Amino acid sequence: MNLCSGYFQDKKTKDSQISLSHKLGRDAENAAAAFLEGKGFVIIMRNYRAHRCEIDIVARKAKTLIFVEVKSSDSGIPPELMVNRRKIERLVRAANAFLAEKKIEEMDIRFDLIALRPDGGFWRINHIIDAFRP
Repeated sequence: MNLCSGYFQDKKTKDSQISLSHKLGRDAENAAAAFLEGKGFVIIMRNYRAHRCEIDIVARKAKTLIFVEVKSSDSGIPPELMVNRRKIERLVRAANAFLAEKKIEEMDIRFDLIALRPDGGFWRINHIIDAFRP
């Protein structure tokens, strides 16, 4: 009986941690979108999915289309360090799918990273323009 109750208790704790992590990510994406809009970007789409990959935000500013990866962390690990080569490859794959689907050929593109850390009810935001090149 103790094993079962412990199992369900652990599962409940794990599920609530996932929910908190999901909420942190969603809130960070909302903050990133608002930040970009405040800087004059036009949000074209959020959470674009293709080929088992996702782009958090697709935005435009002037004649440039920007694919934005949003990372947040409250664990002490800098969110900027959470984007590895595999993630970059997946973002590029999704961006290529977006460009093909929307039939976009003649437009400058770039990949930005927005790293957010919660700080006393606010966000500390680091916007890295042209964070990587495919």
